[in-house]
Amino acid sequence: MLIIYLCSQVTSYDQRQKLLAQTERLQKGRDQLQGATRVAAETEAIGQDILVQLHGQRDQIVRASDAVHGVDDNITRARSILRVCICIGYEKERTGGYAYILYIDVYIDIKMDRQIGR
Repeated sequence: MLIIYLCSQVTSYDQRQKLLAQTERLQKGRDQLQGATRVAAETEAIGQDILVQLHGQRDQIVRASDAVHGVDDNITRARSILRVCICIGYEKERTGGYAYILYIDVYIDIKMDRQIGR
């Protein structure tokens, strides 16, 4: 009987050691799971902050793009106006040139008439 009693004591001690080891592993696993959950929550919060910042930056880019399109429209309009002004300037220059030549021609005719005595 003593042998059975000793065997049961050893078995009981071994079972207790195994249970303690498993309890320790479970505790470590639970701690790791809590740590991972905490990291996931922090990561989610950071991700939400980043999304808010990206949304704000998108709005800024859209506003800047609209402003650029407005400037582009203004430049196109100004370019058209300058082309018209240049055309008008060339036309005036050409017309002014013809008028100047006509003025010289009339002046020469008048001088010639005076010299001839008409």
